[in-house]
Amino acid sequence: DCPQGWACKEFKLPGEDVTSACVSDFVHLCQPCRTKADCAIGEIQNVCVDYGPDAAFCGASCEEQSDCPDGFECINATHVDGGESTQCTSIDLTCDCSESAIKSGLTTRCSRSNSYGTCPGERRCAAEGLQDCDAPEPGEEVCNGVDDDCNGTTDEVPCDDENPCTQDTCKGNAECSFDITPGVPCDDGKLNTKNDLCDDQGICTGA
Repeated sequence: DCPQGWACKEFKLPGEDVTSACVSDFVHLCQPCRTKADCAIGEIQNVCVDYGPDAAFCGASCEEQSDCPDGFECINATHVDGGESTQCTSIDLTCDCSESAIKSGLTTRCSRSNSYGTCPGERRCAAEGLQDCDAPEPGEEVCNGVDDDCNGTTDEVPCDDENPCTQDTCKGNAECSFDITPGVPCDDGKLNTKNDLCDDQGICTGA
């Protein structure tokens, strides 16, 4: 009994018998999302479609172009959770923020990439529309207590004073420590010495 684009679903409301109602297949269509769960309502399990590095929006299952509303095309789309299926997707490759999306502050994932790596972020629906991506710009990893290249490891680039008689450690906040290691074997670079060891001043000397 439901028109095209609507499905007949049963509902059990508090204090009432089970009732049937027509529910739109497109209730979440083009809504910002991060995972499939953001696009599901009851038995309607729509997917979160990957629109590239700048956004992801809810799709709606389709078999042919006539299944999609105006402004959308039925294409084979990639899910952010993995997998592919035919989904109604925006022809403009973007979606406006609805009143409910703005009120709920819905977000979608995004990222910034360059030669150093890829940093994740998010875009939020606001009154002026979908905001810019808040992901930081990836940078060269240095000793500063920050994961500059967004690879999940902080300060993996070691400090190095090129002295074999110190243990070099990054303490973060742009602070390197160089602890003297007396008694550690080393090479003073001289051919006429032997048994080279680090002294308590951090100098490599031999007999």
